[in-house]
Amino acid sequence: DKAVGFNTASGYFYSVISDGMGSGAEAAECAEIATMLSENLLKCGIRKELAVRMIGSALRRRGSECFATVDMLELDLITGAACSLKNGAACSYIVRDGSVYCISARSIPVGITESSPSEEVKFSLKEGDTVVMMSDGVAQDTEDGAWLIQLIGEKGNAAAQELADEILEKAVELRQKAAETPQSENEKAADNAAEEEESVPLPSESEGIERIELAIPVPDETEEADGAPTQDNTAEAQPDHDDMTVVVIKISVNDRIAS
Repeated sequence: DKAVGFNTASGYFYSVISDGMGSGAEAAECAEIATMLSENLLKCGIRKELAVRMIGSALRRRGSECFATVDMLELDLITGAACSLKNGAACSYIVRDGSVYCISARSIPVGITESSPSEEVKFSLKEGDTVVMMSDGVAQDTEDGAWLIQLIGEKGNAAAQELADEILEKAVELRQKAAETPQSENEKAADNAAEEEESVPLPSESEGIERIELAIPVPDETEEADGAPTQDNTAEAQPDHDDMTVVVIKISVNDRIAS
């Protein structure tokens, strides 16, 4: 898995996770290509939809079975308008006022076919929201991640790094338990978790804000200045398992600018 987070000159923040399909060095290289091209193209002003199509073309031109998932969050730092774009990616989650909202998609990874349309979900973010993105090594969907919904609902107010670390620690613990548990017991536990889960609708655009300045820093690039956000607002965690990645983004307002 590979993940990047960055700001663009046009006032957007992007977070991208990619998981190369398969295993070994080739899969890692596919994910590296996807994240590298995402950052380079988006920073050049290419629209996200076109950027994803160009990534798919680049992967197909390699002449081998090279394809990768793309999970992209686009956030307008002025209005708070956000868009989740997914190609074969795992669910993402938004925590707002103690409620957990799920973003899912049924699209296929890029590079498999000439046309790999992305699934987009538009919504609004406001101060205090938490966005959790992850690769499918952590949890593929809500059925697989009932434990995750409970955890981020309870710990959604924690610092970004703390929440990311707790999610990964729990994911590793569950994987180890699954390896030691007979398959029939695993299936029964998954069925019980799915029955207990309740679906919560995503915040609509109407619940958003008209104008706000969001401060979401990029690690190693955020300058220390009066009124500037701290790097505690965003966190990435990867354990020894290279198929597990979690990105946690905390939304906060730059009071000096907003006022």
